Amino acid sequence: MPVYEFRCNRCGHEFEELASWRDLEDGKVQCPQCGSKEVRRKLSLFATRYGKSQSSGSSCGPTG
Repeated sequence: MPVYEFRCNRCGHEFEELASWRDLEDGKVQCPQCGSKEVRRKLSLFATRYGKSQSSGSSCGPTG
């Protein structure tokens, strides 16, 4: 199951929830802060790591 980002329409709390499409359709997702089921799924970007990481100073592999 994917992790979705939500925003509560009642209290404005933003949270992440592991949910199935069925949970979303059935309105089973609720705000962990106030308990409201009036939540809206936020638009999330899909991210992936590809290739070498430029942020690490790892000694693995050739250093050029």
